[in-house]
Amino acid sequence: MEAPERKKRIEFEPKHFIDSFVYVTKEVLIRPGKFFYEMPKTGSIINPFIFILVCSFFFALFIANLKGGDFKLFLLYFFANTMSAFIQSMVYHLVVSRLFGSKAPFEATFRIIAYINVMCLVSWIPVVFFSLAVNIYSLYLIYIGLQVVHKLKSKQAVITVFSFFVASFIFFAGLLLIAGGNLEESMKILNP
Repeated sequence: MEAPERKKRIEFEPKHFIDSFVYVTKEVLIRPGKFFYEMPKTGSIINPFIFILVCSFFFALFIANLKGGDFKLFLLYFFANTMSAFIQSMVYHLVVSRLFGSKAPFEATFRIIAYINVMCLVSWIPVVFFSLAVNIYSLYLIYIGLQVVHKLKSKQAVITVFSFFVASFIFFAGLLLIAGGNLEESMKILNP
């Protein structure tokens, strides 16, 4: 199999699945600023979506096996990881466009989140310090991606990265309030 052309390798190309996946993974992990700068900012989100699906598949497979789960647990993690990428992209895009006036389209923000999903391939490893390092590096990749793609200043990128945590906290606090302050009941709302 011949390697994809340099021009086409700045984004995941399913036609050159293995070469493209390895290239994107390497570039995101080693040279994120360069990757996010050269990555297309517009166009179809099919390729990054397929990239998320692949990462979510392996993440869910590893976690379900680690927890001794069944196919239901696999599906839960698979869909949760995939959907969280869309939700995360929407929150970040809302913040950068409304708060900081970025003109980059939603698909640019989605690509950032799609490609940092490569971290899911190792985030399941149950070693506390390793897991913490993976999560911190994931936040760093989002920070770099937002800064490059949306042309944000450092403070703006930091505010945007932490906006997702604030939105998540508000969501879960709302669930807790709806459930009358009972954490167990609030979790039942999410999983009826």
